[in-house]
Amino acid sequence: MNKRQLVHQMYSMSQMFSRAAEVQGRTVMSKSEFKVLYHLQKNHNEDDTLLTSRELANLMNVSSPAISRTVKGLVQKAWLIQEDNPEDRRNIFLRLSADGIKNYEQVTQNIENSMKIIFEEFTEDEIRVFVDTGNRLTKVINKIKIESEEK
Repeated sequence: MNKRQLVHQMYSMSQMFSRAAEVQGRTVMSKSEFKVLYHLQKNHNEDDTLLTSRELANLMNVSSPAISRTVKGLVQKAWLIQEDNPEDRRNIFLRLSADGIKNYEQVTQNIENSMKIIFEEFTEDEIRVFVDTGNRLTKVINKIKIESEEK
């Protein structure tokens, strides 16, 4: 198998994995909304800090306008709360509301339920190897992105 075929298979597999993970949760929120809530919740849980839209855009490797649209929609749904930064009023922190946490947890549970078949078909070690390989691939892709931005 040549490199081009491998690239196509990797891309196809990543798309199928994304679709399988989203099947149950897509009716409640969009993929971009889920990603925003995921990153805000993860960041807050790991080190109890809040993010701004700009920080979130950088973390997610998307444009600020794309994040702004998604954040605006989540604020309108009352799933996100915007808080002034007491040290710099130009920056606004984002926090999940109680409804945001509830909806995020619901979608996460739905995704976990839809992924049960994977855990029935593969051993924990096989899944860990897959995740470790994915993490290494992500680091390489980020390195490529950084190098291309420097040019």
